[in-house]
Order: sequence, then structure tokens, then C-alpha cells
Amino acid sequence: MDGDLPAQGGNTAGAAQDGREAGDQGKLRVPKTLVRGARTLLQIAVFFAAAASAAHATCIEAKATGDVHRIYGQLILVGFKGLTAADDGVKEVLSDLEQGYAGGLVFFRRNIASADQIRKLTGLLKPGAAGFLPFLAVDEEGGKVERLTPRNGFTRQPKARDVALRGPEAARAIYDQMAGEVASAGFNFNLGPVVDLDLRENNPVIGKLGRSYGKDPKIVGEYARVFVAAHRNKKIATALKHFPGHGSSRKDSHLAIVDVTGIWQRDELVPYRALIADGMADAVMLAHLINREFWSPGNLPATLSGDAVKMLREELKFDGVIVSDDLQMKGVAERHPLAQAIVLSLAAGSDIVLIGNVLVHQPETARFAVRTIEQAVARGELDQARLEQSFCRVVNLKKMVGG
Repeated sequence: MDGDLPAQGGNTAGAAQDGREAGDQGKLRVPKTLVRGARTLLQIAVFFAAAASAAHATCIEAKATGDVHRIYGQLILVGFKGLTAADDGVKEVLSDLEQGYAGGLVFFRRNIASADQIRKLTGLLKPGAAGFLPFLAVDEEGGKVERLTPRNGFTRQPKARDVALRGPEAARAIYDQMAGEVASAGFNFNLGPVVDLDLRENNPVIGKLGRSYGKDPKIVGEYARVFVAAHRNKKIATALKHFPGHGSSRKDSHLAIVDVTGIWQRDELVPYRALIADGMADAVMLAHLINREFWSPGNLPATLSGDAVKMLREELKFDGVIVSDDLQMKGVAERHPLAQAIVLSLAAGSDIVLIGNVLVHQPETARFAVRTIEQAVARGELDQARLEQSFCRVVNLKKMVGG
């Protein structure tokens, strides 16, 4: 979910340079200095596992005492307009948080004018949630996908491809600085890292933008591990994306329906498998990708596919939070109106549905989503017990980042 990605042009010189970087990077091996960090990473993973156990009791108590709409609200992450407490969009989402209609907010460039302004805004919104810490989320990958930039008082960070070319020690320093700035701005959920493989140089949303650490899934996993660890040190949750793998695609799911049937590779699962097995996956973001051979028997993208969730839960053994990519992106919205997409994504097994309000503005987004869920439960299209499982996963992750 990269709602305000720049339009793609035809810079062939830049594409050629990207190709040389990708080719060089494909020859890398996992550096020994990354392995030396394993003890620290294990300590972080053990801490988060202990926090998950403590959070379980909180989940049970909250589920027993919470109103139904507050349970559903925790499954909703929404974008909004506004910069200050005086703006109507900010007033709306603050009310949504206070009354339990939203579990969190996602911030874009339109919400960030300066370091002082964003700290005041997140400071206003963080205590506003009724009984639950809100997720205050941002896409801060570095390169073309970053919200905290020199323009608004922060440091420009390199794209993933360049991070990998600089080596593991540089990666630690870069991501320590990034996580520090994300935390200082008041965010507790960074929608990264990208763990897509760089399999197609002209891929408009991954390869051309240098958002992948490389072609080698082991290298991708190791640099993603550094990203996750740096953020965990600051008590910031992260989301591996874009599952099951956007690196082989020919199109951008922001702009079109994307079908990877026949071109997607099972190696694209390898970074997820490794990070999940090592306890280094807080959340995983589903992508708007159709693959009729693996997860789209009904021609549904992974975001709406129970088969994709089954792959993640059963094959990869992931029991953390699954978040959809933005349901207003064309990869879903061209065929599925928002209400239908919300129901299908939750029915498939997503724990959080993300509605960015960038490409299209949905009035009263959070309340619309809660009403949609309530009506679907009443019709038997969504199972209350399964939604409560999602609620508990979300509450557990919030507990681990301080809520």
C-alpha cells in the first residue's frame, strides 16, 4: 500500500542503472556480520513471544466486555485528510477512535507538513482510542516510498536495493536511524519491509523503484530481518509485504488488475518462510495479485482469497496479524466495490482491512466499514467467532508495541 507513489515515466538511463545494481546484488552472499547479530535478534523475538502470552489475557478480557462494534472497529485501518486538530478529517477520525469505530490510522504525505506538526497530530490521536492503543501507521521504506523526508523535517533514506549494496553494517545504521525517526514522529506501525524478490527489471511497482533487496531470497530475508529488528527495538510493529510476492508482476496493482499466473515463483515465499520461522514477522500484508494456479480458483486476488491465507497460515505457519493492502486500489476496486471487498477480505481471513482514502474518498470510512461488517455477520457472510480471533491477534500485537 503506497497510496501516493509517483507516476512512472520512461527514464531508460535510470532503468539501465537499476538493472546493473540488481545484477551486482544477485552475486551477494549472506554476510557474516548479519549472522553475528543473531543473538540480539533472538532476544528481541523472545521478548515479543513473552509479550504475546501476557497480551492473551488482555484480549480475552476486552472481548468479554467490549461492544461488538468496538471489536469490529479494531479490524479497520483508515486513511484521512488533515494536518491539525482544527481539520474536519482529523475531527472525524478522532471521534472514530474515541468511540471504537477504528483500530488505527494510516498517514500519507498529505498528513505530514513538518516534524513538529506530525508529533502534535500523533500525540493528539494516540490517546484518543477507547480502551485500545490505536495503530498509527506509515509507509516508510526509504527511496520512492517514504513519508518522512527532508521536505517535512526528516532524513532521506535509501531504497532497499541501495541498502543491500551498502552491506549489513550500513543497513543497521540506516534502519536504526529510520526507526528512531518513525518513533519520534509518533508512529507505532511501519508498513514495511518489502520482501518481494527483484525478479523483473521492468516491474513498475517493485523493480523499477528499487524496492527489493535483490533476487536472492536469502539475502532479501536477511536485510528484512535487520529492518524488523531495528523497529522492534523502538517498539514499532512492521508488516512484511506484498504476500505472496509482487516481484514477478508486470503491472502495478495500484492502477490495474494484476495477474501473475504462470510467472509467479515459489521462491517468492522463501523470505516469508524464514522470517516467520524465526519469529521475526509481526504482520504480513496481502497483495492484490491473481494466480489461478495457486490461490485464485475463483479469480480472486490474494487479498480476498482464502487459499492465499491458507498458504500463509498452514504452509508457512504464520499466526500473526494479516493486513490487506489498500482495498481502494484498482487491483481490487475495478471488480469489487468497497463493501464487498471488506467482507471478502475478512471472510478470506484478513485480520485488518486497510482503506487508504487516497485514490477515492469514502465518507465516514470507519463507520461505513463497521456497518458493513455488522450487516455481513447478520446475513451469515462473516463468522463472529473468526472475527473475534482477528480481534485477539490485533490486540496482542498492540500490546507488544505498548498498548
